[in-house]
Amino acid sequence: MARRRFFVDGIHDGRAELTGDQAHHLRRVLRVEAGRRYEISDTRRVYLAEVSLSTAKRIVFDVLEELPAREPPIALDLYLALIKFDRLELAIEKTTELGVRRIVPVIASRSEKGLERAAAKRAERWRRSPSVHPPSGPTSRAALAPGSTASGRHRSRGGAPASSSRK
Repeated sequence: MARRRFFVDGIHDGRAELTGDQAHHLRRVLRVEAGRRYEISDTRRVYLAEVSLSTAKRIVFDVLEELPAREPPIALDLYLALIKFDRLELAIEKTTELGVRRIVPVIASRSEKGLERAAAKRAERWRRSPSVHPPSGPTSRAALAPGSTASGRHRSRGGAPASSSRK
């Protein structure tokens, strides 16, 4: 069975720790206890670690060994529209577990207007995951639309950019 992997800011003297909201989440929601083993990553390497201290405000991991890097068989990039954050967080978690190389939140035409402003607040949390990149704006959204050019104009059936005038 696969072990859960947690991302830490750094590993110093064979130890790593999580504090604050992350520690609270691990302790209360995921029920992390002393003596259990998990994978931890500092975004460069992956380690097998054992929890030596588990409190509501602090989780301390003792590194047991470095694990070999496993590259996924294919590199997948996911451009994910900004949706309500509880669902977006779940999508980020699950696609990261599946091995998606890069996740780029995209501001889509149907994204709720308030989500774009709120995304800036969540960006710090997303940066902890090495696969999540900053949200893309409307220019990037247009470039991602099927059949569109880099300028955001859609191509006609012949392949040339369509006229931007509308009747």
